[in-house]
Amino acid sequence: MRGAVLRIVALTVSLGSASLQAHEDASPADGVALGKLAQHRAGLRTQPVLPVRDPIVLSGQVVVDPRRTARVAASQPGTIEPTAAARPGAMVKAGEILGWLTPALAVPNLNDVAAEVATAQRDTAIGRVQIDRFHIDEAPQFEAKLPTPTLQVLTEYRSAKGRAEALETALRKPEPLRAPRSGRLLRAPATAGQLVAAGVTLFELDAPSAALVAVDTIDSDLDLAAVHEATTSDGRRIPVSFAGDGFDSSARCRRAYFEIAGNAAPLAINTRVKLTAIHTEAALLVPTTALSREAGAVQVWVHTAAERFEPRTVLTLSSDDDNERGQTRIVAGLAPGERIVTQGWAALSAAGALP
Repeated sequence: MRGAVLRIVALTVSLGSASLQAHEDASPADGVALGKLAQHRAGLRTQPVLPVRDPIVLSGQVVVDPRRTARVAASQPGTIEPTAAARPGAMVKAGEILGWLTPALAVPNLNDVAAEVATAQRDTAIGRVQIDRFHIDEAPQFEAKLPTPTLQVLTEYRSAKGRAEALETALRKPEPLRAPRSGRLLRAPATAGQLVAAGVTLFELDAPSAALVAVDTIDSDLDLAAVHEATTSDGRRIPVSFAGDGFDSSARCRRAYFEIAGNAAPLAINTRVKLTAIHTEAALLVPTTALSREAGAVQVWVHTAAERFEPRTVLTLSSDDDNERGQTRIVAGLAPGERIVTQGWAALSAAGALP
């Protein structure tokens, strides 16, 4: 009996020495060794990493198409008086009066304009006298068969008359501000009674359906040309087509634009929509539970051989859609087919931290 006990003690010491030797041989570079029983107790679970071309849902917003925006600006300094219909969101017709601009001239300029008006009125009166004296019919258009003196009298008269009307308008008559085309009024920044400078934008409008869907993303390998549909929050499906993209330096991301089909129902500016895109290259997706942080870096545990595991630092890229599904995209650090630990990696971290 005593010999049997001694053999059991010797076997236990031998197993303990072997386990200690295995741990001593497992340097950080080689990973961590963990037996089957310890794996079972730690609840260790592994799975292979497989490449997938999964769809990703992008959040978009309806914005104004800057290529199809018209502006009405002040032609001269003056006071603005918008009409009651000139409010943002209103539909206006081409030629519709949006407001009135009353000229506001300084005293020196006012005197100069008044002198020019008097001169133009004098020239108009002289032209009128000549037309009446020579019995010239001023109604017909210019024709080559008219005598040269008649052409000269009509030219000077009409020029003086037009100049006088323009100067009188600039002197005291309010200038109508008309919509250059039909569309939706986007902005009317000027308020009633406001004094504006020449060139200041008073009204901004777009043509019907002059809107784009803007999407911000950090993914550079999305096949955006294959996106042909956007979905609103109430489930409406809007046909769209890819218009172009570029880098937004302020948001530090890729911004893509999609045109809305002309036959689609109009969408209000700032409406939120969803678009689904596919990656051009297959991605490596891993469960978020497989990730851990060590010294500020993201790492996973890779099952490199039987009962052996190795920590691996990876570069990740996640989206809202991936987060909702509990997955994270691996950009670098893993290869397709490698097996990773998805649950129970805390036991490996603790074993790797032992002296």
